[in-house]
Amino acid sequence: YDGTTFELISLDWGNQTPADVVDIACLDDGSGWLVTGNSRQTSVHTFLGGVVSTGTSAPTDSTVMTSVSQSPDGSSVIVTGFDTALATPTLGPQGEIVIRADAVLGQKPNLVTLHHGAGGQIHTVAFVDSSTWGGEVDALLAGGSNALLLKSDSTIVTLPGVGGSTAAAVDSSGTFWFASGESTELLSLSQAADGPEMHTVSQSSVVDARMAWSVGDDVVFYGEGVDGNVGTMQLDPSADSDVS
Repeated sequence: YDGTTFELISLDWGNQTPADVVDIACLDDGSGWLVTGNSRQTSVHTFLGGVVSTGTSAPTDSTVMTSVSQSPDGSSVIVTGFDTALATPTLGPQGEIVIRADAVLGQKPNLVTLHHGAGGQIHTVAFVDSSTWGGEVDALLAGGSNALLLKSDSTIVTLPGVGGSTAAAVDSSGTFWFASGESTELLSLSQAADGPEMHTVSQSSVVDARMAWSVGDDVVFYGEGVDGNVGTMQLDPSADSDVS
């Protein structure tokens, strides 16, 4: 999807048995990355010209990979998931799993675990423009228990004072935005701030945020609205009328 139209992606599995696609990341309709498998066993593949490579299993047997994200320039690919050994009947899938994937597109990828910790799953991988945060941060990794930064040297650090969220995004200025649950309040963290800032949202705008995207200069949160239907909460970070 290029913002206006959908493009059909045709995959050629060759001699492989076609697998169920869990997630896909691509910059065009002919090449990219796939996570395939089921609730117990998953693999990562690349594809080029629609031809799918042999898959690579997770570096740890108990890891189930669920999402793959590719930076806008295609230089960085991050895979996230959960650890079956940490799952509980009450909380469901758990574990902060962050994996870096490297490959020549069309060939079998190499996977390296960068972070394997307890807590809620990573729900958002948002790549950060190199002109912000001193060029030292590659991506924001937001999860149910923590907010993490993937730094340019591949180390991962925790953002203090932020905690868990249900949706997150990076706006055009490089400011991080976080929502939790009913999202009556939003948390932001900018490069210039000493720490996170809390913002109150108009009750009529609240959604039970489950995902967020940066759209131009705005940030849009998606979830269940106050009327019980699918809703969006769109804010202009620079407008006092949107956040306070």
